[in-house]
Amino acid sequence: MNKPLLGLLTGPVGVGKTTIAKRVVGLAQRRGFACRGLLAPALRDTSGQKTGIVGVDLATDERRTLARTDRELGGPRLGVYSFDRAGLEWATGVVLSALTSPRAT
Repeated sequence: MNKPLLGLLTGPVGVGKTTIAKRVVGLAQRRGFACRGLLAPALRDTSGQKTGIVGVDLATDERRTLARTDRELGGPRLGVYSFDRAGLEWATGVVLSALTSPRAT
């Protein structure tokens, strides 16, 4: 296949979007596909309570905090989340890079 595939997974909180995305990426990578983009799994405290969202660059495995529920990060707010402006800019760059980078052969 010469054309890159693009996917966006949405659904209710707790339905397993990140779990499915990780499995699909792992399967694709084991089959030799280059995967690029961003995963956004939950950040959890020691008791398992969700305290934020972390971004994971699929190409480099770099991770950055995107949002927290337990402290102010100085960026936009949405519901219980305080977002980190620099983290959002980084995540946007990861996604744009994935969309515009040449396909690995």
